[in-house]
Amino acid sequence: MSGVTRCDEVAAEAGLGERRRLYRTSRRIGDGVGKWGLGLPGILVFAASGWTWWGAVLAVAAVAAAAVAYKKVPPRSGLVAVARYQGGLVLHHAGGDFRALPWDAIESYEYIPSRMEFRGNLSIEHFGRVLILARDRETPFVVSKLAGRYEPGLAEAIRAGLMPRYTAPLHERFEEEGHVLFGRVLAVLPAGLLLDPDGDHPAAPLPWSDLQDVSAEGTRELRITARTEPGQGGRVVTRVLADADVVAAFIHETRAKLLPEQRPE
Repeated sequence: MSGVTRCDEVAAEAGLGERRRLYRTSRRIGDGVGKWGLGLPGILVFAASGWTWWGAVLAVAAVAAAAVAYKKVPPRSGLVAVARYQGGLVLHHAGGDFRALPWDAIESYEYIPSRMEFRGNLSIEHFGRVLILARDRETPFVVSKLAGRYEPGLAEAIRAGLMPRYTAPLHERFEEEGHVLFGRVLAVLPAGLLLDPDGDHPAAPLPWSDLQDVSAEGTRELRITARTEPGQGGRVVTRVLADADVVAAFIHETRAKLLPEQRPE
């Protein structure tokens, strides 16, 4: 049975829904085999050719093929793959263990970007990592060295899966207070969105029916698109906000709840 098939079975048992993406880990040069180790096939080929020029060409090809093959060999320890589903993750460990992690079983996560460290003429790459802390563990699962360097994509997917947890307090505040203020730049009201509510001359709220789209650029910039005349593409307003992606999700969810109530019969 393949690892992917077993991931799907574990996900089905946990009720995680359809698989959205599979992230495989890969070996990097230096993981148990150094550059000289990968160069051994090339040296042998070059020597067998009698140190000829065509032997040098074959040696380079042999080294390249060895490097590609080495990276495709699954790691002997740690995580082999992470499968992402609609309702959570399945972690595939090198020892053959599989663990389902529904979104509500994840306590927190952290993404640590890759970086280069230079020591004189020596350069050391610190690979990007995603730390996933389950509610029943004291130490996190460490996801690193994903094929294609997809650590940022996995971190974004986890954040999206946890988004209902982040927006829940905003919905509670909206129900209790009838509005939610985001600093001095935005207010979410039952009637729509109010830009710059603390300004000297605040404009009328943008009605929900006139809100064409709202999105986030990263986690710091909110983009609000208001409807305009057909063919004009909409009027875009941007605001800098902390956790802009959470604010965008909250606005989408609130609009979906309120807009049908504002439509005429």
